[in-house]
Amino acid sequence: MTETDSQKLPKMSEAMQTEVAQRAGLKHVETLEKNVLPTKQDLQEERNREDLKKGIEDFDKNSSLRHVEAEEKIVLPTTQDIISEKTPKMAAEFDKTGLKHVEPIVKTG
Repeated sequence: MTETDSQKLPKMSEAMQTEVAQRAGLKHVETLEKNVLPTKQDLQEERNREDLKKGIEDFDKNSSLRHVEAEEKIVLPTTQDIISEKTPKMAAEFDKTGLKHVEPIVKTG
């Protein structure tokens, strides 16, 4: 560590430093290591992943695949598609001179 990095670290009080150095009041503790065994489901999932990976690695594309020519089909638009495309143009070209003025009536009910 550089000097600037060590200066940024939190400082321990003097009393705590002396206690740690003296190891006063510390008791011996046995550490327990727990090994968690995988469950039946974990083993099955791992086996499935390994089988899938092996299947991909062992796949022979020459014997399993065949060449196919792609067919492009022309799909004509439906009547509804044509109308929806024409609507903005028809609204822009609408002749407003044929309309007459109407006063709105507000009804409170």
